[in-house]
Amino acid sequence: MSCTSAIYAANTTTQAVPANTQTTINFGQVVRAFGPYTRLSGGNVTVRGAGYYIVDTNFSVSTVEASAGVTIQLYKDGVAIPGAAATFTTAANSGRSDSIPLMIRETCCKESTITATITSTVAATVTNAAILIKKV
Repeated sequence: MSCTSAIYAANTTTQAVPANTQTTINFGQVVRAFGPYTRLSGGNVTVRGAGYYIVDTNFSVSTVEASAGVTIQLYKDGVAIPGAAATFTTAANSGRSDSIPLMIRETCCKESTITATITSTVAATVTNAAILIKKV
C-alpha cells in the first residue's frame, strides 16, 4: 500500500491545561510532509482531496495532583470523531502517554481540519503531541 500524501507534525513544547477547561492541543510544526493533500495550519492539520486518511496521534500528559481525570478527543471540522478519544486517570506527579488511531473520509472538493482537545479535572501539561496522517 502506498500513499499519495502524508504529514507528520509534533510539538514537544509544554502546553498548559487549566483545570476543568477544554483546551485545544497544538500539533506544533511539520517534521516531515509530502504531497498536496495534507498540511499544518495554526497548529492543526488540514486534509483535502476525496479519499480515506489514516490518522495516528500520540499525546503525553502529566499532572501534579493525584486522581486527575483526563480526556483527549479528536475532531473533524469541530465534530467529535466517534471512537477517537482517550480517557484516563493519572497518579500524582506522573505522566502518561496515549495513542489514538483513527480513519477519516474526505469527500470531493472539501477541506477539513483535524483538531484535538484535552480536558483535565486538575491542572495538567501536555509535554508531547504528535500526529501522522496518510492519504491512502
